[in-house]
Amino acid sequence: MRSAITALLLTFSTLLSAQNKMLDSLYVLLKNHPQQDTARVDIMIQLCHAEHTSNPEKNKELAEEALHISEKLKYTYGIGRAYKYISAYYWIKGDYEQAAAFAFKMLKVYEDSHNHNGMADSYSMLGLVHTEWRTFAKAEEYYLKALAINQKTGRTRNIAYNYNDLGSLCYSFNKYDEAIKYYRAALAIRKQLNDAYAMTQSYITMASLWVATGSYDSALTYFNKALPQVNASGDQYRKYIVLMGLGEIYKFTKQYPRSDSTFKEALVIAGKLGNKKLNREIYHELVLLETARANYKKALDYALLENTFQDSLFTEEKTKQLADMEARYETDKKEQAIQLLERDNRIQSLSRNILAGSLGVIVLAGAFYYSVQRQQRKKNRELLKAQEAVNQKLREVDAMRSQFFASISHEFRTPLTLIKGPVEAWLQHPQEVLTEGHAEMILRNSNRLLRLVNQLLDLSRLDSGNLQLDLKDGDLAGLMRVIGSSFGSYAQQHDITYNTQIPETPLFVAFDHDKLETIVYNLLSNAFKFTPNQGKVALKAGFEDSVLTIEVSDNGRGIGSRHLPRIFDRFYQAEDQAGSYEGTGIGLSLVKELVSLMQGTIAVQSEEGKGTTFTVRLPLKVLSAPPEKISLPESLVQRSLAGKEALGNDSVNGETDRETILVVEDNTDMRNFIAERLKNTYAVRVATNGREALDIAFNEIPDLIITDIMMPQMDGMAFCEAIKNDERTSHIPVIMLTAKEGRENKLEGLETGADDYITKPFDARELQVRTRNLIAQRHQLRKKFSQQITLEPKSITITSIDRRFLEKVEKAIEDNLAQAEFGVPQLQDLLAMSKTQLHRKMKALTDQPPGEFLRNYRLKRASQLLEQQGGNVTEVAFAVGFGSLSYFTRSFKELYGQSPSDYMKSRQISG
Repeated sequence: MRSAITALLLTFSTLLSAQNKMLDSLYVLLKNHPQQDTARVDIMIQLCHAEHTSNPEKNKELAEEALHISEKLKYTYGIGRAYKYISAYYWIKGDYEQAAAFAFKMLKVYEDSHNHNGMADSYSMLGLVHTEWRTFAKAEEYYLKALAINQKTGRTRNIAYNYNDLGSLCYSFNKYDEAIKYYRAALAIRKQLNDAYAMTQSYITMASLWVATGSYDSALTYFNKALPQVNASGDQYRKYIVLMGLGEIYKFTKQYPRSDSTFKEALVIAGKLGNKKLNREIYHELVLLETARANYKKALDYALLENTFQDSLFTEEKTKQLADMEARYETDKKEQAIQLLERDNRIQSLSRNILAGSLGVIVLAGAFYYSVQRQQRKKNRELLKAQEAVNQKLREVDAMRSQFFASISHEFRTPLTLIKGPVEAWLQHPQEVLTEGHAEMILRNSNRLLRLVNQLLDLSRLDSGNLQLDLKDGDLAGLMRVIGSSFGSYAQQHDITYNTQIPETPLFVAFDHDKLETIVYNLLSNAFKFTPNQGKVALKAGFEDSVLTIEVSDNGRGIGSRHLPRIFDRFYQAEDQAGSYEGTGIGLSLVKELVSLMQGTIAVQSEEGKGTTFTVRLPLKVLSAPPEKISLPESLVQRSLAGKEALGNDSVNGETDRETILVVEDNTDMRNFIAERLKNTYAVRVATNGREALDIAFNEIPDLIITDIMMPQMDGMAFCEAIKNDERTSHIPVIMLTAKEGRENKLEGLETGADDYITKPFDARELQVRTRNLIAQRHQLRKKFSQQITLEPKSITITSIDRRFLEKVEKAIEDNLAQAEFGVPQLQDLLAMSKTQLHRKMKALTDQPPGEFLRNYRLKRASQLLEQQGGNVTEVAFAVGFGSLSYFTRSFKELYGQSPSDYMKSRQISG
């Protein structure tokens, strides 16, 4: 029976490699052989070979059962083969750590049994894992080890697989000539063996190479050769690769609908295989497809989906894990050798002296046990420490990603508001013409959104290795001057001294215009963003010994030493800057990776409070003759328009007979847009940050403040808190504008004293209505207070700070009530407020100017004294601070409708 099964399995081994035609027969054979012996294991191993790419879950189930039986029988061949197909299962699933772990187990089994063919298979598996982890030098080492063994043992079929793996490694390095040599060598062997199934691998890899080199007709020919055989075999993994290749060809040949449907079919297969890496690859290709179709909304959606499957951030950690795994494997081998040596020593010792030997065995056993326990405890501590480090890394990455999505939400919402607002206004009043200024603002902010999307796509292409340099001949010095000049208007607007030192003579070199522009633009944007008004920014460029040196410096806030090592990390934003400045945390990361792509270097020097300097060095080749045509990147033309932001005055109009609104917003377009929506109803003042706005608020006491949250120097939260905690301004209602959604963010804003909270993008009409309602509420409060005439703050709905202020006013008047010379100037001095501040504060709270309020307070106290018969009219007049009896009588009659003497008589009669 055993020999019959073995013969049949040999037959299956030949036929399975062709097309798995006898798969059903193998399952029948397995069903009819329930005995848990090596024959059953061999059947299951052959089924694993047939199922591992077409039905991975079934492969794992069979391999685990085979491993269980083999371990019971101590069947070394079965154990090693089971490990192989479990490793293959995890490799197909994209869990390369587990794949490596089982490959090392497989290698150990075969090394212990001196099975060289099994060792070659183990090396091939480890080479595949290292290829996926992009540790190519290690992958090549393992592939060559496998090839050397297979050549020595004459395993021709496996040599073909080794050639194919080495060809794919060359392909990864863009060494296409070497790759095709290996592919053709593999295909020649497979044709000689008539191995049709293995030939599909050669067709697929050669087709992929032709796609990379742009030979789409050749690629289609090879894919079409492979597809029928792949469909017949049910090999889902190879079918996925074929579909991805065809999708790329259709994309490059602009057959976009066909490309889309092909990628979607591949996506279904990736889902069945459960491999995150494959899902990420498809979403990346869909991003490129939708970008080529100019469908940027879909491209962004796919980019976000791609990011959910992104694992490139953990490549370094995974490489370390694999290195640790290999180190543990080598350590175990050495420990085994030590154990064997110790065993031999103990035997020799026993032969010389049984008693001494026995004692030695006991001592050595105890020492060995202690050593093992100690080593185990050490390993456990190291594992716990490593796990905690991984967990900490994951927490940091999650926090950075959360900050990234919050920041990118803000980056999107502000320009969306500025695009949406003018369009909504025009739709409400179609008879009005959309002004050139509004059209330019819409274009500026559309370009801002496009630039952000392009940066995200560039990062995605960098991760997948698909972003290539597009070298064009051009005038480097001319391009640098154009980029530098695009920031001139911004510098003028913010009173920043901006110096550029760029060679005047043309410098003709071959370079990637768009990527150089992105590098310089991001560095300058960063410098201006962190430089305050009256600060300095400088751009210097020089070319020497075929190296371009770019230096961007500022005297802004600088970067703390603890943040410097991480400023080029993706999504990283210093916590003391993340809430005050717009940004996504990808700008400097993109700069670093683009500089590396151009084989250059970037360095940073910074000192907190003194400024920052970025220095970029790029190797470039000078042209022997000027190019015939020189063109600027399209984005520079768009950015030159972005530089034409209106400088604007601090005051939008000069009217003072209407309520004054203070608009605090660092984005020029947004600031001008809000001011324009309000200027027909209110007098509008504007400020670019919280610190500037505080000065205006304290000096002019506006009737209402509208403020953004994320601003430089002082953000909206700190500004609102300062306003609400100062007696001069505590009564002013505040509306907060923000791109941050969510209950927690809203509560944080309201807790600082904000009266209302509006999320971007907002409807301009909503802002106008909320502004009008808050001002109306303040008018009602004044009316209620003014009807009471006297100072009774506890019955009025006002803040505790305003109540304390009114109590201070009451005390100041009471303490000086009898002094006729006590007037508004003296009250100003006691309250430490200017004439304007006191006037607007009293008017806001009581609807009465200070002089009128002081007079009415004295008259009210006089009426109380007259009712209580606290003296005659003359005595009462002097007691409440009136130096003129006639003025007192006239004022009293105006307020109460009768003279003081008649008022006193009427109260005596009624009493």
